[in-house]
Amino acid sequence: MDVRHVVSGALVMGSLLLCSCGEDGDKEDTASVDCDSPRDEVCDGIDNDCDGQIDEAGALDEGAWYADVDGDGYGVDSSVTYACDQPSGFVAEGGDCDDDDPAINPETWWYADADADGYGDPDDGVQQCLQTSDYPVDDDTDCDDSRDDINPGEEERCDEVDHDCDGDDGRRDNDGDGYWGCWDDCDDDDPTVHPDAEDTPGDGIDSDCDGDDD
Repeated sequence: MDVRHVVSGALVMGSLLLCSCGEDGDKEDTASVDCDSPRDEVCDGIDNDCDGQIDEAGALDEGAWYADVDGDGYGVDSSVTYACDQPSGFVAEGGDCDDDDPAINPETWWYADADADGYGDPDDGVQQCLQTSDYPVDDDTDCDDSRDDINPGEEERCDEVDHDCDGDDGRRDNDGDGYWGCWDDCDDDDPTVHPDAEDTPGDGIDSDCDGDDD
């Protein structure tokens, strides 16, 4: 007697289960499982254990998926689920130590800050998730990590030192009279005003930069 019936999209002929696996091109369209000797379920698009479900929870080769709240591609190790297919909101990579901040994950760079000015040394960094005392900042813009008065947050001074890390130590001669505006030229926009200029009495201009306009 030819006994046939359908179980969850599979055709059963006696004890032989013929599974239809779809037409997505990624898996075989048909496969057969001997339900007299069912196998363990694996992630292959086939009802291997003949329970009417395909690739269900508990499959031997199901993957670990980690919850990724901040969407940075890394999930939290403590929030893991197992499945053949990737669940929504979960990713294959774990190791995230702050799932509320997408800027902090195992790809984050941290830098040494020897002078404790809040700006890191670009030549001394490490890529890791956790912020540590050795690498406390994620900034890499300090041009001298041995002095706390040299960093991008400082005001420039006229002392031949680049205090604000912009590549310029502040010594400029805008009017071309041979004197630095930040040092001894009291008007760096007027080439006739500098320490060696002659002061003209009564003109109201301190031409020689001595603090007296006469």
